[in-house]
Amino acid sequence: MSAKTLRGIVRNQTIVLTEGSPEISDGTEVLITRTSDSSTNLGRYAFCSIVGMIVGVAIGAVTVVLLVTFSQILTPWSPGVGGVSGNLPAASGSPVAASPFDMGPRLHQDGRNSTWHSKRMSLGDTGFVADVGPVVYEGDQKPDYYSIDVEKPDGRVSHVYFQRDLRIEELPDGFVSKPIAEIVSYDAISRKVSFTIGARRFEYTLPKS
Repeated sequence: MSAKTLRGIVRNQTIVLTEGSPEISDGTEVLITRTSDSSTNLGRYAFCSIVGMIVGVAIGAVTVVLLVTFSQILTPWSPGVGGVSGNLPAASGSPVAASPFDMGPRLHQDGRNSTWHSKRMSLGDTGFVADVGPVVYEGDQKPDYYSIDVEKPDGRVSHVYFQRDLRIEELPDGFVSKPIAEIVSYDAISRKVSFTIGARRFEYTLPKS
């Protein structure tokens, strides 16, 4: 048998003979040379690329959904604050108590020795005391300022909880010699100490501990 070479293109599993190929009849042995159709291959490549991208995006989306779902399942639920439910940050620890100390600006001049001519009153059975009186610098004859405070003696030391210094010119006439009973008052129920200085009134509530 003689062999003939045919030229053709494979499209959809069918051999399409190109122009110039010899006619063949049944029983003829032929040698088929395969060539590529670049446009067809390019189209198939583009189609496969697009399908691959779509599949990749779909797989990624499904993965994210599964991860979120599992994270919600595995995370324990806790009640929120202010009526809002959810996994909210935990509330802070115990609230910080307000400082029991109430100190005003000091009028004492640094480096100068002075004497406080104070009078004292016990404040019930609390262990606290109130002190009032004028302060005189060393070498001076008249009071330089007036001081009031609330203290709690502890052995040889005394802890000051409340303090105010007043200028002499702020005081009513004759106030420096006024007895402490006319200046300080204490309410055992509210634990409030009051200092009445002319038209001014200073108050302090004793701490319970």
